Amino acid sequence: MPHRLFLPKKNKRSPILSLVSLLFVNIFLLLLILLRTTSIDSTGLKILGFATDINVSELYNKTNQMRIQNGLQPLSYNSVLAKAAEKKALDMFEDDYWAHIAPDGTTPWDFIKGEGYRYTYAGENLARDFNKSDSVVKAWMNSPTHRENLLNPNYTEIGFAVVNGVLNGEKTTLVVQMFGKPVGAKVVNKPAPSGETAEVAVLQEEPSQNVPAPEIAVTNTEKPVSVLPSKDTSLITLDAGYALSFAYFLLGFFLVSLLIDGFVAFKRGHFRLTGNTLSHLVLFISTLLFLLYLNNPNIL
Repeated sequence: MPHRLFLPKKNKRSPILSLVSLLFVNIFLLLLILLRTTSIDSTGLKILGFATDINVSELYNKTNQMRIQNGLQPLSYNSVLAKAAEKKALDMFEDDYWAHIAPDGTTPWDFIKGEGYRYTYAGENLARDFNKSDSVVKAWMNSPTHRENLLNPNYTEIGFAVVNGVLNGEKTTLVVQMFGKPVGAKVVNKPAPSGETAEVAVLQEEPSQNVPAPEIAVTNTEKPVSVLPSKDTSLITLDAGYALSFAYFLLGFFLVSLLIDGFVAFKRGHFRLTGNTLSHLVLFISTLLFLLYLNNPNIL
């Protein structure tokens, strides 16, 4: 009978909490983590090494969707900002850092100005360890500083880079979002306060500098181009939401099983000094670590 799986014996825990069951669950959790951190190309059944289903077009569309929903004008896509974003991502991989300011002091504005983009306003958002475009934009919107950047009415243009690589010894996907308003562009949403010439909204405001640089002719017809060619329909990845729900279910299921086991043992007068306690701790720690991993992609 199924209910017997939850009933303990005199010197043993219930079968559902046996060492074999716990070992199986831990192996299954490891498989979930493997699926969460890899992608499989269904056309050739190749493991790509890390999970990502992020593409620039979706990031661009969802960013503008958030702006429109908040009464702001959409941003024009600018390939010069995208190139600056790509170089920033590659620089983080090359110098192995995760920050707005590089170890050598290079700032986001150095990358933007290095591409010849002359601006009056500029900003940067970063993200890593996400596997869905929608999740990246949601995380930015849920962070006050990143939301302020994304909904800044002073920006008129945007560029993205999505780059895979190894950072701090781990394979990951970096997303760089760069905003700008070129010199000479009109403010569409609200005028800048009198006398204000520059504003930066990354994690904290700091004045940008207007440096002599060729002014870039910007058009509104530029199309988003992803740094990573993406075949969305051929990628098999484990959705973080489903994995998170399953992990919560698994943790709850075994907590309830432990409560039933303890209650029945107490009612029957089964007082045990052992009972695979270490195995249970390993299970719960594994599940909690899995939950912690799923809940902690990074934005900066």
